[in-house]
Amino acid sequence: MKVTLRKRARANGKIALFLDYYPPIISPKTGLSTRWEYLEMYLYNPPRDEFEKKHNREVEMMARAIASERQLDRIAGRYGYQRSSEYDDFLEFYRQQMEKKSKETSNHGGWVASFKTFEMFVKGQCSFGELKPQLINDYKDFLLNKATRINSPLMRISDSSAYSYYNKLRACVREATAMGHVKQNPFDLVKGISQPETYREFLTKEELIRLANTSTPTEAMKNSCLFSALTGMRMGDIMSLT
Repeated sequence: MKVTLRKRARANGKIALFLDYYPPIISPKTGLSTRWEYLEMYLYNPPRDEFEKKHNREVEMMARAIASERQLDRIAGRYGYQRSSEYDDFLEFYRQQMEKKSKETSNHGGWVASFKTFEMFVKGQCSFGELKPQLINDYKDFLLNKATRINSPLMRISDSSAYSYYNKLRACVREATAMGHVKQNPFDLVKGISQPETYREFLTKEELIRLANTSTPTEAMKNSCLFSALTGMRMGDIMSLT
């Protein structure tokens, strides 16, 4: 990573200072790949008096200090210092957590759906530095009012899914914070999504007997249905046992 201080003449007669990154970075403001970071610092061109000359010397010195700080931040890892993750790809971290959690739990589909929903919300790009309370609030609003099912884009997700996706992202950000990728967990400053009330349907004794006497394409299907009715386990979890 190389960070170079560059100058560019402006129409107003001043010189703008900006940083040139190679390779490009992910901008924390736009979420897009860029090589430029404008410092909003300007030099007089040409300086007309001693005051403007002093201004140019001090501003350029400050700009070079910022460039050096950015450079050190990116190469420090080679020399044992902690490297900032501000511009690193959070989505890749989320993907890795999704794959890890999918192996540890039976809720593989839930993790995949939560990742894809957030990926769609941020349009495929999100750095660790962009994980701010405002982004989390916007995502919460998106889940509760706009998000649709991954495989059925014309259907809204349920409140239970919104609650689940929100908390999976929160678990992922909590892990990123513990690993030092995020300085302050933005979820600490955001009111979460309340867990919706759930209504679990059940079969009466007579209905269970009728189910047991109903013919099915396979005996395994009938046994799975009966096992689900008696234990409360989801069919997806039962199928993973077979």
